Amino acid sequence: MRTEKQIAEYYENLATDYIGQAQQLRCLASVHLENKADERYWDAMLQQHRPGKYNYLYHGIHHDGNQTSGCSQCLQFRNYLSGHFFICIDSDYRHLRQEPGLDPQHYINQTYTYSWENHYCHAERLQKTLHAKGVTLAERFDFSAFLHEYSSTIYEPLLLFLYMDRNEYRGFGQKKFNEISALQYRAGDLKDSGSPVIERLSIALTTFATPLKSKYNFDFESEKNYYAALGVTEENAYLHFRGHNLYNIVRSLGNSLCKNSGINFEQDVLLDNLAFDTYWEIEKSGQDLKALQ
Repeated sequence: MRTEKQIAEYYENLATDYIGQAQQLRCLASVHLENKADERYWDAMLQQHRPGKYNYLYHGIHHDGNQTSGCSQCLQFRNYLSGHFFICIDSDYRHLRQEPGLDPQHYINQTYTYSWENHYCHAERLQKTLHAKGVTLAERFDFSAFLHEYSSTIYEPLLLFLYMDRNEYRGFGQKKFNEISALQYRAGDLKDSGSPVIERLSIALTTFATPLKSKYNFDFESEKNYYAALGVTEENAYLHFRGHNLYNIVRSLGNSLCKNSGINFEQDVLLDNLAFDTYWEIEKSGQDLKALQ
């Protein structure tokens, strides 16, 4: 088993190697991501704010000898980062938990939404893109309206989850939150811009959360004020909830909507572009990249 000193030396040597790779490839920097799927978002952001060629890394060998990826692997390098080797991670709930040291001064960049998927589900951008691809489709389903209702429905349960997490109360862990909020597409879900989906989500969350609010003296107004100071409101709560859940239901609805239309919803609409500098989460993510020295 390696000592702490040996582990530190291992990651320092890897960081030095990654810097060398960037120089050899004539890249501006090596950038460690959680996995390959993250590259679409982060390269789009880097080309917008720090254009150039980058050496993207998605996985590596953990100090125990196993191949690994993800945020934890990225953060193993936190003491050895620089303008020539930095990391880009999903925020998950780290921003809302106010985890220290995740900033451009430490060469750590984050999404400020739960994950990169949330950015591609930005309501107004999504509906605008759908309209540009097919007016008839946009008239049949309004993603802005759907995501507004989704955000309102997830808002109070999200604050309850964060309140319990912050106070270390048991009974509403991240795994449970993900499970009860995971939605499968059903026939008829396109009705009224997804109202059947919202109804199922509301019932599932209300049934689970109501007894917990009473048990743990949840003060909704107090929590609203606390998290509003961190940028979370009823209107943007959907950007701070688990992106995988959100992305999956949006993609399912879009696939059904675009069936037989000749439009690939995921590639042509959902992943078509980003709404740069139009809401605080993506603005802050971009500002951090520009602040790297």
